[in-house]
Amino acid sequence: SDVCSSDLVGEVRRVFAEKWKDLDLDTEGLEIQTAVDVNADMIALRALRKGLREVDKRRGWRGPSGQLREGEYRAKYGTVDLSDGEPHAAFVKSVSKGIARVLVGTTELSLDLNEAGWAKKFLLKDESVRFGSPTEVVRAGDVIEVVARERADGQVERDSKTSVRIALDQTPDIEGALVLIDPFSGEVRSMIGGYDYTQSQFNRVTQSLR
Repeated sequence: SDVCSSDLVGEVRRVFAEKWKDLDLDTEGLEIQTAVDVNADMIALRALRKGLREVDKRRGWRGPSGQLREGEYRAKYGTVDLSDGEPHAAFVKSVSKGIARVLVGTTELSLDLNEAGWAKKFLLKDESVRFGSPTEVVRAGDVIEVVARERADGQVERDSKTSVRIALDQTPDIEGALVLIDPFSGEVRSMIGGYDYTQSQFNRVTQSLR
């Protein structure tokens, strides 16, 4: 397939390099066909990411990732596409009565911290937990993570035609993997080796020991 997960592509390249050391996959015009199901691969990636985020939230909120000046945030993050369903860094401009005004990329939005019930459980650095409210923690200048709310049909929730509704979120610090194999043929239809291949190329399907 021309389009599949980076984990599977990386594994195909690794196996190819081991078996055919004298051939160069990048320069010799070679074509590799795999049994990957592109649609299943995309669904598997979304499912793994969603599942890891849900488990990570049950462990507790780790709080703001740090503090920046507004100009530093704008220079670092630029434009952000909230429609991808992933958590994104947001800059807190102000907080009043539990409502934070935040920058997500170049867009200013409102975030109701009172709605983040899961974040009342704080996961501390020593893995212990304490309970409180994110409204007691979040301050102007903080960098937090938010995600676009989704409707039942999977579309982004909006207050109006232009204002995206957002919720407090966080990128998980736990990992997982998923492999989908056809039980009749043994063909690999999907392989997801971790939450984000760009952050970690370690393939937990083929490289981790269990």
